[in-house]
Amino acid sequence: MNDPKQTLFNFIKEMREWEVDYDEIVKISDDNFTDENIQKNKLNKLFQIHQKYLSDKALSSKQDRYITLSFGVPPEYDQEITNEKIINRKKIEFETSRKGDLYRVYTLILENDFWKVDKMAISSLDWRVSRQVF
Repeated sequence: MNDPKQTLFNFIKEMREWEVDYDEIVKISDDNFTDENIQKNKLNKLFQIHQKYLSDKALSSKQDRYITLSFGVPPEYDQEITNEKIINRKKIEFETSRKGDLYRVYTLILENDFWKVDKMAISSLDWRVSRQVF
């Protein structure tokens, strides 16, 4: 069984790297933003990260980012895990902060003996909970 906090830490880290990598590619040339091969690689990398860390339920939801391939500048996934709340033996919530402010709340669930990111509540969306915006 993997560690839930480490799972979330790794998910955030890989998503941040995904954002930064593609921001750097776009900075080289605006044409890279619409280049078909770059977009395909970007989608494949995102899909790999999601397959590794998201719950089956989150994966079964339509992922908005698969369509838009959006990333934040500065990185949206530039956040720090600040608090842990054990809901039960199969569910844990983690709060993250960004620049000292509460930013997101992630819910991880134990699925097939592995901790997976199931959903998140987002400060900029009035704490609406979603499985579609990873």
